[in-house]
Amino acid sequence: EKVHPTYEQLVEKANKEARKKASKIAKDGTTVIERFPCSKCTRSYKFKKHLTWHLQYECGVPPRFSCSSCSFRGKDKRTVLRHIKKVHTTQEELRIEKANKEVEDAAKEVEEAIIYIHNEIPG
Repeated sequence: EKVHPTYEQLVEKANKEARKKASKIAKDGTTVIERFPCSKCTRSYKFKKHLTWHLQYECGVPPRFSCSSCSFRGKDKRTVLRHIKKVHTTQEELRIEKANKEVEDAAKEVEEAIIYIHNEIPG
């Protein structure tokens, strides 16, 4: 049985297609065909300033930013921050969880020892 899209889904699809089409139309209404290709790789850009940034900071340039927790390096801060969030946040949370459990276990052992000693010493 085929499921038909809802009205909201149809509207969203139409809006997405309109945005995609609008991004290819210049302010004067003509279709934008010209792109700024990189001479060193296969990337191309709508705006010259984006190509300039690419050439200055990305293409053929060694990574400038590094992760403080491992050997990962990235060409911009966003890449390194995304790496840290994806890789190290989970590991850090696991370390904290493990440390909390160790503290709880130690506290429980101390409590049990106090009860044992209290019960063993005649009052």
